Amino acid sequence: MCGGGEVDLANEVILDESFVNNEKLKCAYDKLTADDSPLFRDTVGVFIDDPEFNLTFKVGNCSYSDDACTDAKNPNDIIITIVDVNQSGLGIAALILHEAIHAEIHRFVAQFESGVDINDRPRLFQLYAFYKGWAENTQNEKYNWTQDAHHHYMVENYVNQIANVLRRLDNNNYPLSYYMGYGWDGLTSYGYTSSRLTAAENTQNQNLRAIVDTNSQICN
Repeated sequence: MCGGGEVDLANEVILDESFVNNEKLKCAYDKLTADDSPLFRDTVGVFIDDPEFNLTFKVGNCSYSDDACTDAKNPNDIIITIVDVNQSGLGIAALILHEAIHAEIHRFVAQFESGVDINDRPRLFQLYAFYKGWAENTQNEKYNWTQDAHHHYMVENYVNQIANVLRRLDNNNYPLSYYMGYGWDGLTSYGYTSSRLTAAENTQNQNLRAIVDTNSQICN
């Protein structure tokens, strides 16, 4: 706070000065907080119940993404960095939710296993499944531990949730299908268009999203 940032006391997260001073980022974050969706409570909101972990939002650069990334300078300090601040307000909200899911998976695992690399996502998700009780051991062969296991999990559980949250933020101006492109952000580039989403469906989602981006007044 002395450096110009803020602490979101309701959710016990740190908003870096670079984040607070970006009007669109702060607006999108405040909209998500006010919406108080189950998805927001189950990701960003869980840090209020676990003071052992800090979650920081900031603006900066990522070595492996042009949109956003989640890293940890130590197991208890998780940092979400937003790179592409020129997206629409709803696009920014989608980035926040997407990265918050990664942060929560790391927080959960770190309670049981210290020293796990937040970016070794196959191993992290392997441990997540074990401690959630989905696997009998951390080497369960029934699980397909692919290079991007986090994103497989997100496809199965969060694409629709993200779309629903953003539709609500946008005052339900369009059918849910118009918001599915936001839910798929950060996932289609990992090869899911062939197995989970056809190329035609992906194109349609992006075209519908473009309509929302053009007309939405949320944080724009």
